[in-house]
Amino acid sequence: METETIIRSDKEFIGDLRQELMSTQSARLKLTLQKLIFITGLLAVGGTMPSPKPEMNPLLLAPLVAIIFDLFIEGENFGIRRIGIFLKLISAVPKTESIWETVLNMRRPNKTKLGKYFPKYLHRDIFAHWANPIATLTVYTITIIYILHNRADLKIFAYWYIPIIIILILFWLYSKAIIMRNRLDRIDSALKNSL
Repeated sequence: METETIIRSDKEFIGDLRQELMSTQSARLKLTLQKLIFITGLLAVGGTMPSPKPEMNPLLLAPLVAIIFDLFIEGENFGIRRIGIFLKLISAVPKTESIWETVLNMRRPNKTKLGKYFPKYLHRDIFAHWANPIATLTVYTITIIYILHNRADLKIFAYWYIPIIIILILFWLYSKAIIMRNRLDRIDSALKNSL
C-alpha cells in the first residue's frame, strides 16, 4: 500500500497559523476571566468566613492563585507574540500584515540595561499589559492588609507567608521580563537568519 504524501501550501499553513492565533487569544481571555472569578471568590469567601484556624483561610490562597494564572496568561502572550514575529518576517503573508506586525512589535530604543528586559512597545495596548500585574499586586496587598491589620493571631504566620509570595512575584516578573523576552529575541534572530 502506497503512502500518500500531503503537501500543504504556504497559504494553508498561514491560515492554520491565524486560526492558532485566534484560539490563543481566546484562551488568554478565558484565563483572564477565570483568574478574576477565582480571585473574587477567594477574597469574598475568605474575607467573610470566620475560621477557627486563620492560617487556613481561603483568602490566603488568592495571591498564589493570581500568580499561577498570570504565568499561564504570560504563556499565551508568548504564543501570540511568537506568531506575530513569524508573520512579521515571512514573505508568504501580505505586505500589509507584515507591516502591521512590525508596527505592533516596535520597541522604544533601550537607554538602560534594564530596558532590554522591560521594553516599551510603542503601539501595543499599554493598559492590557499592566492590568494583570496591577490586579495581582492588589490581591497581594489586600491579603497582607488582612494578615497584618485584621488578625493579630496571623502576624507570626506572616513571617513565612510574605517572603514566599514576594519570591513568587519576583519569579513571575523574571519569567515575564527576562525569560520571555530572551526567547522572543532568539526566535526573531533565528527566523531572520533562516529567511
